[in-house]
Parts: sequence; C-alpha cells; structure tokens
Amino acid sequence: MRKEAPLTEALFYILLSVRKPNHGYGIIQEVEKLTAGRVVLGPGTLYGAIQTMTEKGWIRIFSQETDSRKKKEYIVTDLGRQIFAEETKRLAELLRNAALFGEAESCLESPASEPITLQNTAGTRPGQDSDRGYGDGKIQIVLQ
Repeated sequence: MRKEAPLTEALFYILLSVRKPNHGYGIIQEVEKLTAGRVVLGPGTLYGAIQTMTEKGWIRIFSQETDSRKKKEYIVTDLGRQIFAEETKRLAELLRNAALFGEAESCLESPASEPITLQNTAGTRPGQDSDRGYGDGKIQIVLQ
C-alpha cells in the first residue's frame, strides 16, 4: 500500500467526482450531493487539493476554456484510479473489522447504552488479596 493512504475525506470525494470530466464548481456540487450535504467543500480546500493531486499525478486537466473565466475540467489519471482503489480496499477492511464490534455487542445481549463492568473471576493465590485475580484470567461481564 502506498504511503498516501489513508486519504482525507475531501481527497476521496474529489477523486470520485472526477471519474468523469468535472470542473471546480461541479466537484463541489457532486460532493455535496453524494454526502447528502454532510461534506461541503470550500473553494480553498478544493483548489488546494486539486493543486496537490495534479502535482502528484492523480488528476490532470481535461480541458480548459479560453474565455475570461478560464474554467478547467479535471479528470482522474490511471495513478489516481490506483490510489482510489487502494483506499477503497482499506475502507472495505475497516468495515469488515467493524462488524466484529457488532458481534461483540450481540454476545452481550445488551443495548449499547447500558454500562458494562468487567470483573476478574479467576481464582486467587493463597495469601494474596482476594480482589487480585490469578489462575486462568477469566473475565466476567456484568451489566449494571
């Protein structure tokens, strides 16, 4: 995996938005639409990210208008697609591993809002304080 991972959320969505030619304002609109308004890119963030990704070879200028506004369209490069694919693979791993959390919660059979206390239920050594557990290190989960 490249050292560029993990991508910031802004970089992730910008790369996704230039899978087909897109200009700055179009990128801002698409990111806002894809995230249902949760992520709104400001112009400084967007154009700073575009400059960085262009320098890294992740995106390139697709076309540029010659009028006074000089609107540029950007598109992802093969390297950018590779970076995006590596990031989606990393995110998929996170989601697979996040499912383990759900498995742990289902074992507890308790709503997540209830406090949980861990108590050591292993045996004690002779002559030791009774609250210092030894033995096989078993832990009991007590719902309060």
